[in-house]
Amino acid sequence: MIFHRVDGREEQEESSPSWFNRLEVVEVKKYVEKLLFEHPRHAPEDIGIISPYILQVKKIKRALRDIKDERLENINVDIEDITVGSVEKFQGNERKVIIISTVRSQPEQMKMDQKFNLGFVKSPKRFNVAITRAKALLIVIGNPIILCTDDKWRR
Repeated sequence: MIFHRVDGREEQEESSPSWFNRLEVVEVKKYVEKLLFEHPRHAPEDIGIISPYILQVKKIKRALRDIKDERLENINVDIEDITVGSVEKFQGNERKVIIISTVRSQPEQMKMDQKFNLGFVKSPKRFNVAITRAKALLIVIGNPIILCTDDKWRR
């Protein structure tokens, strides 16, 4: 397991109550590029990306399309074979590599999540699904200080 600390600020768009974290999107993109283009290479279908927030899922998908536009002109790799989705999308599915983008990084926002049981920081079932989908490598991108407010993440 790799834990990559990111302290970026989570944000919302006016049209959505969902959250996203720009710095985590950048880090997810970097990991995907390493996995696809550096030795040993992984196939896109070996990679899954999980985030508890729909807006983060959308931002990650957009970033992956940028990889396609920037690097895949002459390479026979279909970036669309990378599965990106919520925890529920991965129930019953596994991938060799799972990247989790936790999004939340500010303590004041976590209070709202805990109050309304949002995200997967306080949901044991969603937490379990998220961290058990990887066959070989689990990469967690997030703020450990925030995640450690939960007993499961702290362990």
